[in-house]
Amino acid sequence: VEFMGTNSYISLPDLGKADAFTFSASVLLRDVQSKPVTTILDTLSEPGGVKLQFVHSGVPGKDGKNSTKLIFQVNGNAGGDVNDSGVQGQNDRYYEHEYTFGQTANDWTSHPGDHAWFDIGVVYKPAEKKVEFYYDGRLDKTAFFSTAVKPVLKGVRLGAGYNSGEYLSGGL
Repeated sequence: VEFMGTNSYISLPDLGKADAFTFSASVLLRDVQSKPVTTILDTLSEPGGVKLQFVHSGVPGKDGKNSTKLIFQVNGNAGGDVNDSGVQGQNDRYYEHEYTFGQTANDWTSHPGDHAWFDIGVVYKPAEKKVEFYYDGRLDKTAFFSTAVKPVLKGVRLGAGYNSGEYLSGGL
């Protein structure tokens, strides 16, 4: 599905409360640098509401490459990584993971073509208080929350957040 970056998204029917949550997709990001937030998935912001976003802080990461992070949130969780001041609006409900895609920051604007397709996966297991991040089919990182609530999948949007300007420019 192609998303144009403004006013385009897919609405899914309400799925209610779940015991766990898995999201997997091939993603094409056309221009993540000019937008601080690109939302892949968002639900209504109630306890258990889920968000999956790419956040570009504009600050080089530890390896000097682009500092785009995949942010996973479940409203009501606590204990996520809150020590990265480069990500705005964070609190203890977020866990973030840095993705560099092996490119420099300039690659996002000078080469925004199809070379930016990659696979992501997020597996959230609230009973175990953990989230697993997958990149191109391999487990990349496991993180733990101190408090984890069951996800509630109501008002699901793919390709856009409920906040303005968080549209995906690219594809899923």
